[in-house]
Amino acid sequence: SNPLQRRLRGFFMNTTDTSLKQIWKALVQRMSPTLQREVAYETNRLWLRRVRYLAQASRLFVTEIAACLKSEQYAQNESFGSNFHLYVLQRGMVTRSIRGKISIRNPGAMWGEEHLLLTCWWLLIPWRWPRPLPGSTSPRRTVTSTRRRQIGR
Repeated sequence: SNPLQRRLRGFFMNTTDTSLKQIWKALVQRMSPTLQREVAYETNRLWLRRVRYLAQASRLFVTEIAACLKSEQYAQNESFGSNFHLYVLQRGMVTRSIRGKISIRNPGAMWGEEHLLLTCWWLLIPWRWPRPLPGSTSPRRTVTSTRRRQIGR
């Protein structure tokens, strides 16, 4: 269908940096585990240190979290998010409506920090919400995320 073709074209036209990331990922995978962790720390340390409880954490702990991170891409109008995940918006914009108020998130925004600490699902605020702004020119959103159960493996 034409709408699907337009969505696919828009998505892939805006993934030009994906091939560079794939090359970088292949290079990192060839490194030793210690170098992989150090590279992960250096490429993510600025925003990881913005998470309140990680700001004073040891470099070793933050490095372990950085090693668990993965990049995810979502198309426009696609919702995403799961409990027990930390998300950082790298590209695009997302919105959420909470009790009639609209919250806008820009690149660099984080959500789900508490999800890495809490173990009771009923204490969590559900995060299946991010949506792009209506009329947004960004057909793709990129986030970096990690799951609580990946940390400490």
